Amino acid sequence: MKKRYINKFLPVIIIFLFNLIFFAEPIIKSLYLSPADWLLRFPTFSINGFHIVKNSLLADPVTQFQPWYKFTIETIKSGSFPLWNSLNAGGVPFFGNNISAVLFPLNFVFFLFNFKTALSVFYLLKSFSIGLFTYLYLREIKVSKYSALVGAVIFNFAGFNIVWLFWPHTNVVIFLPLILLLIEKISFRKNKMFYPILLSLSFAFAFFAGHPETFFHVIVISFLYFIFKLRQLEFVKDKYLLVFRYITAGLSGALLSSIQLIPFLEYLLNSYTLHERVSLNSPVFLPLQTVIYNILPNIGGSPSTPHYRSLVEGFNYNEVVAGYTGSIALFLAIAGIIFLFNKDRHVRFYTITTLLFIPFIYRISPISEFLGKIVGISANNRLLFFLAFSIAVVASKLLDKIDLLFRYRKLLLGLTGLLFIFTIAVNIFPEKYLLDFLKGINESKASSFITYQKTQISYLIVSLSAGILIIALLISL
Repeated sequence: MKKRYINKFLPVIIIFLFNLIFFAEPIIKSLYLSPADWLLRFPTFSINGFHIVKNSLLADPVTQFQPWYKFTIETIKSGSFPLWNSLNAGGVPFFGNNISAVLFPLNFVFFLFNFKTALSVFYLLKSFSIGLFTYLYLREIKVSKYSALVGAVIFNFAGFNIVWLFWPHTNVVIFLPLILLLIEKISFRKNKMFYPILLSLSFAFAFFAGHPETFFHVIVISFLYFIFKLRQLEFVKDKYLLVFRYITAGLSGALLSSIQLIPFLEYLLNSYTLHERVSLNSPVFLPLQTVIYNILPNIGGSPSTPHYRSLVEGFNYNEVVAGYTGSIALFLAIAGIIFLFNKDRHVRFYTITTLLFIPFIYRISPISEFLGKIVGISANNRLLFFLAFSIAVVASKLLDKIDLLFRYRKLLLGLTGLLFIFTIAVNIFPEKYLLDFLKGINESKASSFITYQKTQISYLIVSLSAGILIIALLISL
């Protein structure tokens, strides 16, 4: 009996262990999991003049989110509710600022531990929750246990969930797989009101999580998934029941969240930022060439390396690498689309929906310009989290049907050989053709950057080749 329970929950334990390893250093060494060195760039905190921070993009967490967590907890512990923040700009709404995430469920850890420990536990639980709910969702759509584990790990450590870990964006992303899981649950007639209640709570908590734009994206995705499930049902009675449950859950969630939604909307409508964005009417589309970052996220270095140079001006590292899931996961997803598109409805849904979202993320003229009139004030490049989620789902689906690739094992082995040859080629090309160009930009950094870039490309190709080789060997057994 004990062995059976261990075997049943082993994937969940593995997901937790992966996250524990990821956060091991701040936990073991009792460090502050905070980019607090950014404060040294302010004269008030500066010790010895200008300070070069470890990662120049991590200003928001230390100037907004982490102080807000502390303010929330200290205010509640003092016997008050944090409706107002008198410490900023002579006083500003705090609870009405949705990004303060006052009612985010995982805030409970700040009541259990001192602030330093709570930060590590908070981010650990947030990351683990993403992996856990992804695993449960994949199991619900009939993906086998260990294939679901692979899919959960892919999304758990996708680029979006790493680079935005300190932001409330990832608070909201927790609820994407959970809401999709609950839509699956309410699709069955035998399941009564328990799951619709959970769905309404999930909608509310997704709003309380603290990022309105990501919340909007999750709601849109959930609606599209609801339509997808509705089309699958055969009987009219089941369709009416699903519509009733979904609408009831949505309205209940809106009612529950109204305690913060109403003051937030009032605050938003009086916001200068909203006025400015609407008047500029400048939708945020990523240049199409930034797709390369989903394959080679560090091709231009990263903010934590001395070689960092964005390939496209005006967009930072976090914005362009969010769709990265690893070369093997990407290969599995592409193979999954090729082999399963006509066989698996979930593969079709995620492929088509991702393709529909692409013009909202990347500038594809003239489609994006037309869509920009509809979504001009939303940072839709953050939708890359759905690209990563789709890759995780389709990759796990393929692993369940690995026998379909048996007839192509020779092709896979041949592809592996070509990739190794290509690895040698890319180690020669940059030094011959790219070095002179980079010297014209920054001669002192050019040579070191070439070495760094070749390492990144070689790592990609070798890891992809190893993945293909392993798959080919598995299906040959």
